[in-house]
Amino acid sequence: MRRTLRRLKDRFGNHFLYRRDEGANHGFIHPTPWDDPETVRETNTTLFLYRFVEDILPEHSTPLIIHHASYLGDWIRQIESKTGITFSRGGTWIEWWNPSPA
Repeated sequence: MRRTLRRLKDRFGNHFLYRRDEGANHGFIHPTPWDDPETVRETNTTLFLYRFVEDILPEHSTPLIIHHASYLGDWIRQIESKTGITFSRGGTWIEWWNPSPA
């Protein structure tokens, strides 16, 4: 299937395309707050093995935004309590990708 899609993309590039530019809604978030080193490694292997990087990942991807008042915000605070790691806050969101300095 992916070979067929790539052939179509090469042949009909003006009509058949994937948006990879900034602001494109590709629905793929990687890594996520619930990934561990093993799942990140497995996902990266799959992305590179099947050349998905050139298909679905933009040059820069906006990370999953977790609002402090959401259920995910509650979950992140539980992780902070259990691990002793505190994530930075930016406005009303929790920057789970950015641990605060101790």
